[in-house]
Amino acid sequence: MKLLLNKKGSVYYIVLLFAVVTVISASIYVTGQFNFTKSFRKDPAKLQSLLNARTGIWYGLALLDKQLSNKIAKQQEGLADTTDKSSLFGEDLFDDEKPRDSSTQDEAVQLLGSDMDTLEVYPFKNDSVFGPVNIFLHHTGNFRILESTSLFKRQRRKVIVKLGSRPFFYPDTVLYLGTPGMPEGEGDVDGRIAFLQKSIDESDSLQQKRFHVDFDELRTIVNNYRQPLVALGDSMELEEPLTVQYSDECLQIPDTVGGALFIDGSYRDVIWKEKRKVYVLEELQVTGEVRIENVTFVVAGDVKILDQAVLNSVEIFTASRLFCANESKVLASSAIACGDVEIYEEAQILEKSVIISAGLSGGNRTSPKTQGDLDEDGLPSQEQKKKQLDEDHPSREQDVPTQKKGTKKSRKKSKPYSLFVRDQAIVDGVLIELRELGGIKTDMETVIKGVLWSRARVCHVGRMAGVIKAFVLVDQTEPMNVSRNYINGTIKRLSSIDEYFMPYYFGKSTIVSWQEK
Repeated sequence: MKLLLNKKGSVYYIVLLFAVVTVISASIYVTGQFNFTKSFRKDPAKLQSLLNARTGIWYGLALLDKQLSNKIAKQQEGLADTTDKSSLFGEDLFDDEKPRDSSTQDEAVQLLGSDMDTLEVYPFKNDSVFGPVNIFLHHTGNFRILESTSLFKRQRRKVIVKLGSRPFFYPDTVLYLGTPGMPEGEGDVDGRIAFLQKSIDESDSLQQKRFHVDFDELRTIVNNYRQPLVALGDSMELEEPLTVQYSDECLQIPDTVGGALFIDGSYRDVIWKEKRKVYVLEELQVTGEVRIENVTFVVAGDVKILDQAVLNSVEIFTASRLFCANESKVLASSAIACGDVEIYEEAQILEKSVIISAGLSGGNRTSPKTQGDLDEDGLPSQEQKKKQLDEDHPSREQDVPTQKKGTKKSRKKSKPYSLFVRDQAIVDGVLIELRELGGIKTDMETVIKGVLWSRARVCHVGRMAGVIKAFVLVDQTEPMNVSRNYINGTIKRLSSIDEYFMPYYFGKSTIVSWQEK
């Protein structure tokens, strides 16, 4: 007994040692299990957050589609009310407690009203569980960017989609014409021909959506570009032309060039890769061995891309004319010109670029210093348009018949074309001409792959694979004869025509690209 009492303290230390070891082992086990299951506990939250963000994209697309349906309904007299027929995508997913018509209309106004504000929506019925989604809509060139961000249980996911339009998805159809009658002439048409109806009734609402052009949206885009040019022109003195001949000098180009900008690579290669926007109050000229990427140019005067210049992923707006000549290349870019567009010599428009002549006829230099009065939309007034129409066109080819002698009053007629593809030029992209009485003209040796879209006429003499959409096809010798369809060149099917996208204000919005973060 005495011996046991003397060893009582040593047993205590042994028990304490085992207790400490047990606590440490249990802690290691619990921590290991916690870390092991951490990813499993996070993955459901990540997945739900991603699903919320995806749903926000579809919700935003539904708002845009509803806006387009309402706009078309208002423009068509006698068309039945489409409010009930243009239901939202996956309507059963949305909150039934809110009045859909009024709420979605308000949300569409908020979404489209500003490029700076986000729209918070609750796309699911059980809002308290899944939480809100923030939708953000903004523009980049001729396309829209729709972003949806969701935060669910501290897991943030974002989905970014690029929106355009894809009215052509039947590769067998190569001509969409507004004038009835099979094309005459020596040209060859390898594919089907569709004739667009002049009057669209309720049963043709799908066709109306596909080929609808929102000119109000186009005027808004042009106005958003031109107003800063006018404001800068009024506040700045005209400067001497700025010439850049070194790559390092490109980074020093100011955001606003108060005169002309010449980027010259005639003596050495000039490379400019930078994500920024540059305003030019006179003309922009790119010559020599120059490569420019990711830059946005907003130009008051002419834009000339010459020699071996290469523009990649570039956005261009010019209040005047656009010229691509020599051996220049434009890759994966978009451009809007208020005046004429000329692609000639051995110039190349590649990688599904989108080039638009927005509707003002050729010869219009619209520098803020000389452009004259603007209307309420920021576009030239009727007097200024008439003056611009009367100016000489710089084209080497006269497409307008000469004035007959003996008339009492000689008056110059407007030009039948405002977008030209000449010589050995190559196009892999989308060319659009939107002047009401204008058109597109191609030469015999031109090669085109993609889409030619004209609001009025197309004179096609070259070779093409893709689609032509026009009111009428005209003969190169009789460009003003719009009573029949006439084709001089060849056109054949293009199996990948569904990969060529139009600007978002053409027809119904379509997802061009999808990115998840």
